[in-house]
Amino acid sequence: MTERRYPAIVIDHESLRHNVKTICDWCEDTGIFVAGVIKGANGILSVAEDYVAGGAKMIASSRMEQLKRCREGNIGVPLLMIRVPMLSELDELVQVADCSLNSELVTLRALDKAAEAHGVVHNVVLMADLGDLRAGGNRRNRGTGTAPPPPGGNRNQSGLLRIGNGHGR
Repeated sequence: MTERRYPAIVIDHESLRHNVKTICDWCEDTGIFVAGVIKGANGILSVAEDYVAGGAKMIASSRMEQLKRCREGNIGVPLLMIRVPMLSELDELVQVADCSLNSELVTLRALDKAAEAHGVVHNVVLMADLGDLRAGGNRRNRGTGTAPPPPGGNRNQSGLLRIGNGHGR
């Protein structure tokens, strides 16, 4: 018997796939698609594969290295960065992730340039940054601060903002 070192994570892949499928089926009935977040499993590729096998339409993480592992593993679904990217990582971001969350016009403009430079389309979910108010915001200030599309940007049918020319990836 192999000695197990602790702490350790033990994953029941069959149960995970079953649970993901159940959730995806429920959501699909209402027109919602699921993005499987792999951050909690430290980006283990087999967990991302379980999410996809269960019906997740995207894989998401706030960790660039986890998304890169999925890109290199040819996971087969779009990859979503679920934190606001730093300006210094935009070149890497457009090569690794298909979509990211953004709220700053300066970031959108720089992201557009990075996507153009790499010949890719990068989708963006525009959001209003609520600071530390993660669960909600002050009703009087709701809806302010979202940035308009950058020059050359357009929205696709899903409501995502698309930037870049799409000749790469």
